[in-house]
Amino acid sequence: MAEMAITDGVIINAAIDSARRGTPHNNIELVVVPPLLCTVDGEERKRHLQLYQAALSGDWDTAEGVYKLFPGEVNARINKRGETALHIAAAAGAHSFCETARWKDEHRGFIF
Repeated sequence: MAEMAITDGVIINAAIDSARRGTPHNNIELVVVPPLLCTVDGEERKRHLQLYQAALSGDWDTAEGVYKLFPGEVNARINKRGETALHIAAAAGAHSFCETARWKDEHRGFIF
């Protein structure tokens, strides 16, 4: 599968199937995917990366530090699939991160 970027940011993935022998053409399937709405700035991307790494490693202290400085990041969608740090921690098996987040939510009003 080949990938080609067009100047307006739309990415076209072209899968070229080899044609049967004896035919002079290839079958081409084009899938047009709209670009993600990029509304985050560089600092926000850094915070999301920090949250992502903290969630993967189960580092609640780092995540909580970000949440204290930027309360809106608690529900931030920090990857391309729209997952929050809690989703990522759960998928990574960081159970203590998830349990601490749940406890904090119940006692301090974090919203996940």
